[in-house]
Amino acid sequence: MDIIFEKLFEVKFSHNFYSNSISKDFKVEPSSGCSRLMKNYRIVSREIESGFIALIELANLSAGTPVVKLDNGVKFSFVIFSNNPFIKNFTDLALDSAPQSIYHFSNLNNNVQNSELLLSAGTSEKFVSDNDLIILKPKKFYYNQASLNPTVFIQLKDFENKIIAAKVVTIVNNELSYFVDVTPYQPGRYKLFVDGSLKLDFYADDSLSSKNIFGVVDIYFSGSVPPAYLLSDVNGNISEKTYFIKFKKRKTIWKYLVVLKFKNTINPDDLSLSYPDSSNSFTKQPAITLSNGNQAVPFISSSEIEFSDTTIQGIQLKKTNGTGIFEIDDLPNASYKNIKPDLSNNKVFSEIFIYV
Repeated sequence: MDIIFEKLFEVKFSHNFYSNSISKDFKVEPSSGCSRLMKNYRIVSREIESGFIALIELANLSAGTPVVKLDNGVKFSFVIFSNNPFIKNFTDLALDSAPQSIYHFSNLNNNVQNSELLLSAGTSEKFVSDNDLIILKPKKFYYNQASLNPTVFIQLKDFENKIIAAKVVTIVNNELSYFVDVTPYQPGRYKLFVDGSLKLDFYADDSLSSKNIFGVVDIYFSGSVPPAYLLSDVNGNISEKTYFIKFKKRKTIWKYLVVLKFKNTINPDDLSLSYPDSSNSFTKQPAITLSNGNQAVPFISSSEIEFSDTTIQGIQLKKTNGTGIFEIDDLPNASYKNIKPDLSNNKVFSEIFIYV
């Protein structure tokens, strides 16, 4: 008897930094609990070039009937590791995220754009953003905050908005100290409300605290899943889905430093630097002296330039006056491996040294 597997769902990573949009910057593994669940439901997962795929064993191929029917409320969790140490350098993501924060993606996010089922939360554009970043916590911890009220009302909800705890807590010495305990529940995303206001959005999983992870993908099989994201039809037969996690390339302000190392008699006024089209220009700044004593002439782009795996050709440096006139037609591009965030001004710079 042949064993028949059919796609249950696929998660594709894409990144517009790459000319083919395929991101190979991540490794994905099912969590320990997910591995047990998949075994019970006769599901296997496989990494593919663009992400990963989950296959389910079918009893009937034509009807798409699984051997083991998926129970309502089941959740499959996959842990994302980054295998590129520079992923945040060339990706438009927060550089100053809180310690022990992770990106959370889920098919509870009703975010269909251009007919693609996105697992990210932000609907203003199709890319992963700070909306997907949450705190990683153990399943037991104390939440503390100052409060002038004699009592507060605490609610703890899971990601499907189900209340799992509700309690009036007495304030002692103007400080709320509430013991959060989600050990009776499965690892996942939870929200803590104080007097109706969201105070903490966190992912609780003791097994992840010692790991350097990028994020988690949670795929739900429940009535909370938006219709377009559902993995089965009204008859319980498989309705395979392809989900997307899309990343956007970072833009930085490029700063060329033309170092007068070999031709130190050059007058900086004789130098000019041009961009290949009118979308950008470089402004010459007053010459500076570097720590090694060499003089450098800075040129700063008027607007941010995107990182890409393709090279921008035609960035040109010229000496236009006096003796020793020269022209360098294709200056090197900025490297994403060397960026300089200026978080106070919400800017990121890239420095490129040119020695003449």
